[in-house]
Amino acid sequence: MAARYQTSATQQGSEPAADTDAIRPFHVNFPDEDIADLRRRISATRWPERETVADHSQGVPLATIQKLARYCKEVAMSVRTIAEKFVELCNQGKNFDVMHAMYDPDIVSVEPSGEETVGKTPVIQKSERFQAQNPISGEKVRGPFFNGSNQFAVHFTFEITPKATGQRITVEEVGVYTVKDDKITREQFFSEGTR
Repeated sequence: MAARYQTSATQQGSEPAADTDAIRPFHVNFPDEDIADLRRRISATRWPERETVADHSQGVPLATIQKLARYCKEVAMSVRTIAEKFVELCNQGKNFDVMHAMYDPDIVSVEPSGEETVGKTPVIQKSERFQAQNPISGEKVRGPFFNGSNQFAVHFTFEITPKATGQRITVEEVGVYTVKDDKITREQFFSEGTR
């Protein structure tokens, strides 16, 4: 859904620019401390008694507000925060920092072949083995792209030189991540062709 926003020029009565209806990307970043503070305040909320009427004459129903608060506390902000930090760290080449800090102890990792690895330590070891055999000389991560309230995806482009061939190649893949309780619980990779 697109919304039209007035620019300061249109508010002053001048003609709007030709692209006022264009959708322009923007990023919102909140300090982690602010998000943690908001979660604490939501958790500490003292809720009033339920409304005594079935309509909205006493305001928004308590159940609706509680559902929104729960969403803000548990889902929306944590997934966005985790996804943005994920992309930031990966673009700095700190993929293993991501795994150590953000992966759930029981994470499930699914390769394009369908092979699954379960557990944080085995997933990290799998990645260490891959990197030992395929040194990475460059990495670019685009995204995050969101799906629902608990998933995000990123697009990876790696420059690697497999030791088996010694030839530098570009590998692209998409990773889809599921988040629960501020930890990544599942990752699944998709690539062109087969591996």
